Amino acid sequence: MPLLIATLRALGDAGEPEAANRLAGRVWAVLRRADPAAAQKVNGLMHRLARQEDDITNGQEQAMPSQDRVPTGADSLAAALEHEHREIDAGIEAYLAGGDAGALTRAMQALRRHIFLEEEFLFTPLREAGLVAPIFVMLREHGEIWDTLDAAEAQLAGGSAAPVCRELLEQLDRHNSKEEPIIYPQADTALSGPASAGLRAFLASGRMPEGWVCARAGAAT
Repeated sequence: MPLLIATLRALGDAGEPEAANRLAGRVWAVLRRADPAAAQKVNGLMHRLARQEDDITNGQEQAMPSQDRVPTGADSLAAALEHEHREIDAGIEAYLAGGDAGALTRAMQALRRHIFLEEEFLFTPLREAGLVAPIFVMLREHGEIWDTLDAAEAQLAGGSAAPVCRELLEQLDRHNSKEEPIIYPQADTALSGPASAGLRAFLASGRMPEGWVCARAGAAT
């Protein structure tokens, strides 16, 4: 661990604090439960790297004419999460429009991964920040969506999954219409530095553990 921290610190000092922070976020996400003491050390490094990122950003802004500073949502967690919603919807719609089973399979896998990242990286810190009732609703609806995914996979294996996919899209529309305006804006304001970095790292390249099931799966049966 000391060697890893020293290597990431050196990467930040070499002018790449953003890349170093992404890597540190992945390490923190792995250690936060397995080795909390080591995760705390990585947490300290991430704060140091974040300050380096700010220094670089502030220097770039000072060198840039004000009319050229165009705000972008590229660094917004809310925008990244909403983008996943759009991609998942598009895959299901492609199946309904033309029978593209591959698109549906990818969309369902992406949806399960999306539910995982929300429940493991987003909902817990937001619940601790006070969003208890909204997170309760999101978890309940995740369970319903997860059960519909199970039904869609079973129907796809046996032939057509069109009826259950239409039901799935309706569920997602109801769910996302609450999640995007209520939950996602908090991702960019209420998460701590390490929690934000862990979520960003998983969004970039994380994989859902084999066999993981959402908290309320099967609750309606």
